[in-house]
Amino acid sequence: MHVFIELWKAKPSWISLALPEREKFMEAMGSATKLVFQREGIEIAGWGFCAPAVDHRAPYGFFALYRFERLEAFASLQTAIMGGLVRVLRTSKRRW
Repeated sequence: MHVFIELWKAKPSWISLALPEREKFMEAMGSATKLVFQREGIEIAGWGFCAPAVDHRAPYGFFALYRFERLEAFASLQTAIMGGLVRVLRTSKRRW
């Protein structure tokens, strides 16, 4: 079993979005990555906020935790996330 923890920061454009717009973006990302994740056996084990009050926390606001059996699936994971992001941004009229 392999685990990958992704960390990221929200841009001001994301912070300014209303909750329905954020949900729409996340749904689009999920749709863009779902088939690759299923094919490669990649599981999203969890995701959420990095609590600001935690000692020694990483300087990021959000995290995702992925699990997968084969190490080769990691390349597919990265490609799916970046490819999904590019597709969502290209089809959107809003700059995220």
